[in-house]
Amino acid sequence: MELTDVIFSSVHPFRGGFSVDFLQDCLIERRDRNAPIKKLALADCFFLFEEDVENLEEIVPEVDWDGYEQEYESEEENEEDSEDSYVYQDAYYGHEYYD
Repeated sequence: MELTDVIFSSVHPFRGGFSVDFLQDCLIERRDRNAPIKKLALADCFFLFEEDVENLEEIVPEVDWDGYEQEYESEEENEEDSEDSYVYQDAYYGHEYYD
């Protein structure tokens, strides 16, 4: 099983995310019903941390993880950061910022 670009977060379920606990429960359920996942690959996932992966390794025999621990930023948050950065750069170069 391969999971890529997944947002592991119970805090942001409206953004398509789900919790690592939910994934663990599903994997345990499959294992208990004699239909285990034998290999789990995780890449470019958000809100997935080393402790989470260690817990998954207790359930799935082979877990491949890219090792990246990253948080999710929505496009709106990125736009706000860009605007803040733009205002700062304008102030730095002595230009006035107009809306």
